[in-house]
Amino acid sequence: MRVRSLMLVLFALLAMTSSAAADPPKIVKIVAGPWQACALASSGNLYCWQVAFPDRHFRLEAKRVTGVPALKDLDIGAQGLSCGIDVAGSLICWHSYFEDAAGGYKPSSVYQRSPFTLPIAKGHALTRVAVGFAHVCALDAGGDLWCAGNNSDGELGTGDSEGRDEMRKVPGLPALIAFDAGINNTCAISRPGDVWCWGTDSPVANHPMIVNSKVPLQITGPKSLLQIQDGRNSMCAISSEPSVYCWGDNILGQLGVPNAEMKGRLFAVVDRPMDQPVLSLSSGMFSSCIVLQDGAVECWGVWGPSGPTASGVPHIVYDPQRKSLPLPARSVAVSSADDKACALLSDGSIWCWGYKRGSDMDAKPPFVDEPWQIMLPEE
Repeated sequence: MRVRSLMLVLFALLAMTSSAAADPPKIVKIVAGPWQACALASSGNLYCWQVAFPDRHFRLEAKRVTGVPALKDLDIGAQGLSCGIDVAGSLICWHSYFEDAAGGYKPSSVYQRSPFTLPIAKGHALTRVAVGFAHVCALDAGGDLWCAGNNSDGELGTGDSEGRDEMRKVPGLPALIAFDAGINNTCAISRPGDVWCWGTDSPVANHPMIVNSKVPLQITGPKSLLQIQDGRNSMCAISSEPSVYCWGDNILGQLGVPNAEMKGRLFAVVDRPMDQPVLSLSSGMFSSCIVLQDGAVECWGVWGPSGPTASGVPHIVYDPQRKSLPLPARSVAVSSADDKACALLSDGSIWCWGYKRGSDMDAKPPFVDEPWQIMLPEE
C-alpha cells in the first residue's frame, strides 16, 4: 500500500513538472525589425519569426533562437543587425541571417561570424541596448552611454570619424534615462526635457533641433520629454504633458501631417496633444506607433497598399489610426519596423500587422492590415 501511495505521488509530481514545462514563454519585450521580428522571454530565451535565410527566403514560423546566451535586453537595427545584453551585462551581436538548428533557428555565419561580442571596459555592466544602421549603443548601470561600430558621421559621439569594434564611453554626457540610435545619429535624454544629439541627419542638418556634430550637443525644443525614438530621418518623443512630438523629414508622412501643411519645408516639429498619457512609442522608417494608457495602439505614417485593390501604392495615414486588437486584453508594448509592427498584450499574446514575409525576399509580400497572432513554441 505504501509503495502504491509513493508511486501515485511520484506520478503527480511528474505530471506537474510536465505541465510546467509546457507553459508558453512569458514575454517581456518585442522588437520588430526589417529582416526579422523577435520576442524576449523572462527566462532569457529568444524567439524570432519572419527570419531571413542565406537562400534569400523568409521563414514565417516563430522558433526559439539557439547559439546565443540568455538575454535581458534586445534591439534590432535598420539593416537587421541584432544585439542583446546577457545576464552578466555583456553585449553580444549577430548579423541578419539565420539558419535551421536543432529546436529552432540560430544566427548564420555564412557571410560574417555570428554571434560576436563587442568588448567594454571592466566594471561596466550594461542594462539597455539600441542598434542603429551600423552602430550600437548601450547604457550601463550608472547611466553612462557606450557606443561602437560605424562612426563616419560622428554617431559614436567621440569627436572623430573613426569606427570602433569595442565599446567606448560617450564623453560629455550626464547620467541618462533614455536613448536611441538612428541611421547616422544618436539621441539621448538625461532628465525630462534635456535632450542631447550627435551625428548628422542630412535632410534637416541645418535646423537647430538636429545637430551636425561629432560630440553630444544639447538641443532646444519641447520640454518634459521622457522617451525618444529615432526613425531614419525623423524622430518622435513622448512628453509628460501628455503629447507626442515628432520632427524631421516628412516625405513618407512620418510626422503625421500632410505635406501640404509643411509649406515646402523639409523639416517641422509636430506637437500632437493626447487625451491620455502615452505609455510607449516606437518609430520606424515609414511609420510610428504608440500605446496609450487605456491599452490601445495607434499608428500613423505609411501602412500598406492604398484601398481594397491592393495596387501597391503606399497608403499614408496622417491621423493616429487605432488598431483592432483582441479585447479585453490591453496592449503593453508596441514595436514598429520598416514594413510591419507588433504589439504585446497583457495576456502575453503577440499580434503583428503589415507586410507578411513568408516567401522569396525578391517577391512582393502580401500586406495584412488585420493583426495576426504569433504562436510561440512552449518553453
